[in-house]
Amino acid sequence: MDLTLINLLIQKQKLCSHCLNNFEIIKANIKVDDIQVHILYSYNDFFREILYQYKVNYDYALKDCFLNTHINELKRKYRGFVLIPAPSYYEADEKRGFNHVEEIFKNLNMRIIKCFKKTKDFKQTEQSYEGRKDIQKCIKIDKSMLKGANKLLLVDDVATSFSTIKSMIRLLPPDKQIKVLIIASNCLKRSNDLQ
Repeated sequence: MDLTLINLLIQKQKLCSHCLNNFEIIKANIKVDDIQVHILYSYNDFFREILYQYKVNYDYALKDCFLNTHINELKRKYRGFVLIPAPSYYEADEKRGFNHVEEIFKNLNMRIIKCFKKTKDFKQTEQSYEGRKDIQKCIKIDKSMLKGANKLLLVDDVATSFSTIKSMIRLLPPDKQIKVLIIASNCLKRSNDLQ
C-alpha cells in the first residue's frame, strides 16, 4: 500500500473509502423536550448493517468507525461535559462482552458516568413506534452518581422515536445543563413527532 495521506486516513478509519462514503453525514441539530440534540448520520441501511455487525455480531473493532472523523470537533464542542450513555440491559452487555454505546464514545476521552440502568430487556426494535414509549418504565437513575457533574452529554447510538432520550431527560435533575449527541437517526422524516 502506498504511504499517502489518504491511505493513512483510511487505515485509521477501520473501513475502506467505499464504506466510509456510505455513511450519510447530516450533522442535524434539533430540539427534543427543549433540549439541544446533535445527530451525526442518517440512519440508513448501510449504517444499520454496520451497527448490527458491531452490536449483534460482536465485531468490536468497528467501535472506532462511528466517530473517528468527528473526534476533534466533538471534543471541542463538548469540552467540560460528562458523558452519560443510554443504558443497555446488563445481560445483553455481559453476553456481548462490552457496552456498545460506552465503547464507541470512549474515543472522546471524556469522563463517563453510568447513572442509568435498564431494568429489563426491552427491545425497542421489536416494538411499534407507540410501543417504544414504554421504555420509560424500564429506565432508572442513580442521581447520587451525578454529584459534582453539572454539564451532561447524553449519548446514544440510534434514535428513531427518541423514547430512550426523552426518558433519560425526564429523570435528570432540572438544575443540570443537558445536551444530547446521537450517532444516527431517521428523525428528519418525522421531526413533528419529537416535541
